[in-house]
Amino acid sequence: VQYVICYHHNREEDQELLDYYLADIIKQDLEERKHLLNIDYPLSHTFSVSDIRQKIENNYEHYFKLLVLLKGVLHKCDYAASAHIEAECCPEFRKQYRHVFYTWVNKNFKSGLKPFQEKANLFSEKSLLLTASTGMGKTEFSMNWLNGKKGFYLLGIRIAVNEMYKRFVKIFKPQNVGLLHGESSLQMLDASMNSDDYREKLTKTRQMSYPLMIATADQLILSVFKYRGYELHYLTASYSQIVVDEIQSFSPEALAAIIVFLKDIHHLGGRFLVMTATLPPFVIKELMSLKDVIHLPDELSPKKRHYIQTHNISIMNDKAEDLIRESYKKNRKILVICNTISQAQKMFLQLMDLSPRLLHSNFIRLDRAKKEKNIMDESKDREGEALIWITTQLIEASLDIDFDILFTECSTVDSMFQRFGRCWRNRQEDYTAKFPNIHIFKVNSNNIYDTILLDRSWQILQKYSNGMITEQNKQTIIQEVFNNIEQTSYGTR
Repeated sequence: VQYVICYHHNREEDQELLDYYLADIIKQDLEERKHLLNIDYPLSHTFSVSDIRQKIENNYEHYFKLLVLLKGVLHKCDYAASAHIEAECCPEFRKQYRHVFYTWVNKNFKSGLKPFQEKANLFSEKSLLLTASTGMGKTEFSMNWLNGKKGFYLLGIRIAVNEMYKRFVKIFKPQNVGLLHGESSLQMLDASMNSDDYREKLTKTRQMSYPLMIATADQLILSVFKYRGYELHYLTASYSQIVVDEIQSFSPEALAAIIVFLKDIHHLGGRFLVMTATLPPFVIKELMSLKDVIHLPDELSPKKRHYIQTHNISIMNDKAEDLIRESYKKNRKILVICNTISQAQKMFLQLMDLSPRLLHSNFIRLDRAKKEKNIMDESKDREGEALIWITTQLIEASLDIDFDILFTECSTVDSMFQRFGRCWRNRQEDYTAKFPNIHIFKVNSNNIYDTILLDRSWQILQKYSNGMITEQNKQTIIQEVFNNIEQTSYGTR
């Protein structure tokens, strides 16, 4: 309690002043209210802040839960009072959640939820790992698993977060959903919103007061580094349901932070749902070491959607360009994915005569928003003319886009399967054509992906060239790539 009082604000490290401050607070405030903490002994008025801090630091593991609880509650109440908002808004929403969710389900799904989605709320008190194919309905599963509790839905890419936010708002209404990422203040601007409403929404979002928070993972996960004030994030997460979508899309360093954060939160009482189309084996190993974690059966689509061919040349090679132009002449909707912005820009210039579209993260927000909407609309237009979109890994996760054919630079296998999911996505029929709809090109220089994983992915994908990749194939390939990965520098990292 003494430590919490001294350090709930960032103060000057003046030992004498801190000691005086602490003694005064205890005398003026705590002595009269100590019964609220079940303290029945006299509180001394002479303290040394440095001794208190040293004791905490020397026994940090022992004090961890108490620090998160006491200091986190103090931060949350303090900030909420200063901002004149509720610490947790919309309490009535929890009672309405299931009614709202099932009203939407009944309106949009004639046959209702799939069996695995229907069972999700039965596991709402447990932490879960779920591997499910693209398009199988992981998002609806997560909504049912949240079951009216406070929830965080975390993704790695801002464009995917924005789209997921729109999806949640459509179902659960704007007053119940917050959006949190580096540009969320701009994203929330609404022409019909007055300045007071905007400030209130922004404040509630930053204080994580909404019952549902859609965010980039860094907004919550970085608290794993225990910076000053981290207790607020940990406290909020400790009574929340944390959904991490497409966990394989994160870098090895980010993935390590996510796993440690989820372990910490699990010990504090929070629950997590890790769901993805491709779940690396070592993630399963790390998280299954916790109590009350369930690895659900895989939900794999029986559809045949992807016929691949690997090419031992660069995507900038003349032969690669000829393949793209040939597909364009056949009136197909083409997606080209490059590993870097500069490569995407070069490809755009190379195909300029075909009027390609270009999307990457360096566009200003206004232009990027228009392009994001256009790529989603144009990819689904089955009656349109031939079309080429050139982009980066920006579009890998949780975007509902559907192209006829994909030309892509090789990336790590988990990333590759996410890219596959943007091709032949929303089709009822199997892919039965005799020519490949996924072309993979070798990467000669790489500063984006882990080198060992990239090399292994390329070697193993070549074994499946000129053949169909099913959802079952994908699990086999992932096992092959990650087999004995602990013996590499990646595993050590």
